[in-house]
Amino acid sequence: MTIEILAPAGSPEAFLAACEAGANAVYAGVSAFNARQRAKNFGYRDLACMTEYAHKRKIKVYAAFNTLIKQNELRSVLKAAEAIADTGVDAFIIQDLGVYLLLKKYFPDMKLHASTQMAIHNSCGVNILKTLGFSRVVLARELSVKEIEEISAKTDMELEIFVHGALCFSLSGLCLLSGRIGGQSGNRGLCVQPCRRLWKHCGTERRFLSTCDLDASRFIQDFKRLKITSLKIEGRMKSCEYVARAVRRWRELADLGRSETDENFSRKKTDYYLAGEIGQIVNSGESPCVGLFAGKISKCSSDRAFIKVLSENLHSGDLVRFIRKNDEETDSLYVEDLTRDNSRVESAHKGESCSFKLFDAPLRENLDIYIAGRPLPFLKGLKNRLRKIYEAYGKNARLFGVKKRCLEKNLYSELKLRKTKFKNGTKGSAASLERTSALGNSHEPLLFLKLSSYFSTEIIRLFKPDFIIVRCSLDLTVKDLTKRLNGYPKNKVILAPDIFIPERSLSGFKILVNSFFASGFTRWHVDNLGHLGLMPSRAVLSAGHFLYSLNSLALNCLDSLKFTFAVASYEDDFLNMRYRSEFARMPSVYTVFSYSPVFYSRITSPHFLSDGSDLFSDGFKVKIFNRGEYISGVSGKPLAIFQHMDKLAKISAFGFLIDLEYNLNAASLDDIYKAYLTKSPFKDSDKYNFKRELK
Repeated sequence: MTIEILAPAGSPEAFLAACEAGANAVYAGVSAFNARQRAKNFGYRDLACMTEYAHKRKIKVYAAFNTLIKQNELRSVLKAAEAIADTGVDAFIIQDLGVYLLLKKYFPDMKLHASTQMAIHNSCGVNILKTLGFSRVVLARELSVKEIEEISAKTDMELEIFVHGALCFSLSGLCLLSGRIGGQSGNRGLCVQPCRRLWKHCGTERRFLSTCDLDASRFIQDFKRLKITSLKIEGRMKSCEYVARAVRRWRELADLGRSETDENFSRKKTDYYLAGEIGQIVNSGESPCVGLFAGKISKCSSDRAFIKVLSENLHSGDLVRFIRKNDEETDSLYVEDLTRDNSRVESAHKGESCSFKLFDAPLRENLDIYIAGRPLPFLKGLKNRLRKIYEAYGKNARLFGVKKRCLEKNLYSELKLRKTKFKNGTKGSAASLERTSALGNSHEPLLFLKLSSYFSTEIIRLFKPDFIIVRCSLDLTVKDLTKRLNGYPKNKVILAPDIFIPERSLSGFKILVNSFFASGFTRWHVDNLGHLGLMPSRAVLSAGHFLYSLNSLALNCLDSLKFTFAVASYEDDFLNMRYRSEFARMPSVYTVFSYSPVFYSRITSPHFLSDGSDLFSDGFKVKIFNRGEYISGVSGKPLAIFQHMDKLAKISAFGFLIDLEYNLNAASLDDIYKAYLTKSPFKDSDKYNFKRELK
């Protein structure tokens, strides 16, 4: 079996470059519902033409449809999905459970690939997705070759792994930092890359969260031995030259086991966690201007830059990058009209002086110049070839929406509520009503308290919660938890497994879950679909923040998986909560207080940040907690919306969650409790996206 080289395409030009460089498949984004909204992306006609072109050459096309969807976007999502399906793509790459439900119902023959944003990192998660009808899983990037091998041995699912390109500091799909700081969520394709900015730590300002780029080339024989289906290249924001170089390199690696293709115009390289140990992953001293250092600008005129070449040779057509000011703002341009000694030349070598044309404002002297890209000969005339493709396939390409399925009308029926009401006033399906009634007969929203495994009994005495959610790591024992509960009923305890459970820990967690279940702890809180594979059949399940139920169809999906309730995402906003509640079939619990996590990372201490470290950027504070297998970055300012509890109650809140898992100020417990009782604002807090809306 030939291993698939899967290329990114943020534009039709990059799509064609990937095909010509030897890709077996290309993934591209259309409309607003993909994780790279700032890429050029494709119109439907673009995708139809390029898909026809690719299929003639036996190249597959996958549509990236992998963002979280708000309630008022569902109709637009369905229309977009219909249009994309009609272009003839081979599969959808998705994250949102509501999108999954739509595609399974209206496009049952379409293949579904689970995005890396679903954070699937063990065989339990892979096999759960198989039961849901997915044909492929894009594994989380934070895995070792050994872990991938163990997962591969326990499933016959197609497995896709990232092998090249930019990395995130956070675990796949578990980063909320961009949304927390500015309301622009990485889970909705609008990441502002706060991990690339300067952060202060212990009086030092560096790029403490800026990772090197992934290069997994030394493991190519392992991937072939493990029969990995697809090797994925990151880069839908990159140029067609970058895509072509990366594809050609991986084509050579897959076919020959080696490559001579030079593509080193980006950040320093890392193989991340693939070797099973943390190597050089973070390059905190690197400037945001990446590429190969070429030289410095010696002087400028109104229309030309003069440069002294100090390192890499400079060529006509090179993409060069430079820093304008404050070591932060970067800009780029293509080298045109390259001259040396008043004569036009194709290249300038180390030690030589040259100049090139400027089309913008003059640059200042002593700016460092980096080569960020170089033209490839076989890409010459790419735009003309692209024009001919449109001429050849434009008239015959499938027209999106021609099947007129009347899907929007069907969607309205899908969203319509049954008139069943829960005891506390929330609407829901009969199945949800039956499952949830076991939680209590209160007509008022219930109080849920979320705690770490080392909580104090005094917290329970103070808040008197209806239920507590307790983080459950491998070192927690039934005896220790029972002692801490000090008589608090077991049937009021909901246990939450670690959010990241590596393959080697699965057997331990299965033993732990079974031991707690046999001791009467039957309620479990799930933050990853992989957790479902650990649960006994009679477990009472609830869904955590990171199952991302931003729309009613995602809630319907959780309802079909027999969850009792779902905790709304940390990122959610009130307008979306209110609109979703009109269509919800299962109840929602809303977080009214939390020192909320902003990222989880497998880059653990002592390699990088120690437990208790503080990071600061533009007044925003992040506190680091070491969880053994991973670290948690937690906002230093709490989310608190006690004053809006009545508004939430009116939209059928099943309960309120006070999240004290990361309580950064234990002395304020009395103040938290008082604010909850009086429904008052909490000092030194913010409302996250509650009022400003999630973008």
